[in-house]
Amino acid sequence: MSASEAINKEDSRQRLVIELEEHFDFRSIHRFRSYCTQRFEGDTEIIIDMDATRYIDSSGIALLLCLYQWVRAPKVEVTVVNCSPSIKHLLIKSHCGEKILIL
Repeated sequence: MSASEAINKEDSRQRLVIELEEHFDFRSIHRFRSYCTQRFEGDTEIIIDMDATRYIDSSGIALLLCLYQWVRAPKVEVTVVNCSPSIKHLLIKSHCGEKILIL
């Protein structure tokens, strides 16, 4: 799992990109949370790249939903990208799509 940050100079929005590993489950909690508990000064866009992710369990789904509690920013938008059809289906069935944009 890795993370990178960037600032969009056009709208001063901060962007945090988190690339997940093959398994996103209870073993991911500490590292994932460490990426998401930073203090952001402005509006923040978090992109979760699941290109390498092949397995997610209820702990992983809970981690995605906890982002809104952990990220300390005035406004937070979360987008999940590059997920497999089966993971996308699972996220939608888990009602993640109500808070998180799933592409």
